[in-house]
Amino acid sequence: MPVPSIVQQQMIAQLKELRVKKLTDDADVRRNLRDIVDTASYRVEIYQRCLDEVLSRSAHSPEECTVVDYEGDYGLLSLLAKRLGFGKVIYLSASQEAIRVAQALAEQMGGGPDAVLQGGIDELRKWCDERGMRPHALVSMNEIGHIYVLDPFFAAVHALSPGITMLFTTVATPYNKHVVKRLRRTMQNQEQGRRGKKGFLAQRRDFVQQHYSDLPDHQLDYWASYTRGLCNDDILRAVESQSPNLLQDPYNTCDPMTGRWCQRILPIDDYRHLLSPYGMRLEVLPGHCDEHVGWLRRWKSRRRNNTILKAPLHEPTTRRERRRMRKALKVAPFIYLIAEPK
Repeated sequence: MPVPSIVQQQMIAQLKELRVKKLTDDADVRRNLRDIVDTASYRVEIYQRCLDEVLSRSAHSPEECTVVDYEGDYGLLSLLAKRLGFGKVIYLSASQEAIRVAQALAEQMGGGPDAVLQGGIDELRKWCDERGMRPHALVSMNEIGHIYVLDPFFAAVHALSPGITMLFTTVATPYNKHVVKRLRRTMQNQEQGRRGKKGFLAQRRDFVQQHYSDLPDHQLDYWASYTRGLCNDDILRAVESQSPNLLQDPYNTCDPMTGRWCQRILPIDDYRHLLSPYGMRLEVLPGHCDEHVGWLRRWKSRRRNNTILKAPLHEPTTRRERRRMRKALKVAPFIYLIAEPK
């Protein structure tokens, strides 16, 4: 892997010194922040790669670029972008706690995004319209696999800025069978529940029973099973219209209260189909493995990275490049999804 720049080294050192307990009382956020601290070098490498990919597809210099950091790692990519000289950087999250932590990190580490906004793409569009601004790129770290319905999301981003480049990282890669197996195991645990906590299946059954108390047990079981992947409002519509939800993947599941998917694994052609109405093409690139780990894992990571680094840095055009790309995607722990105008 390339030697980190001075800017990257400084950011890594700051991340490793973070006192997570002082940043938040939220258990989930603390767990996420500890993971970021423990993998600081690896995270900063990924942030850098994302920003490099954005610039390689832009006719603008960093100083001319406006970048949206969407729901990613509490604004840390935004912080690196500003240190690298990007003109305007906006951090956007629907979570109030994520916003608060992002602001605390910017104050503690110095710098940070030009704007921190709470809400979704519609709120971002209003903010940009008021300032006559059109973002050049949107970068989202490991969020696309959680979004409940992608069609309106892509439509909203395209309406915000038709010429925008969208870059997503996601661990929900359909290419790596080991990653798929691990994610599906997590999905099963979420669906069935464990350690005395109700799973999504039981939650859906209880919800249907609350609204249709006259249904017999076998019907409750049926609708609990065949509304997997729906939020509560859509569950009611499905039962009312007698329209079971039939998902292609037998494991994908979401929280019925929020609609947030447990890292939904989608075929890449599905993403391409969803993006095509907006005149956008999709490029898929393999993410690299973490080499900042213990010696045995580092050895395995380096072997995989040797395969990954042989893949072309662009959409493969020759048979040899396509073969190398297939091999790289099969061992990559995550993927980059890069959507840009055709």
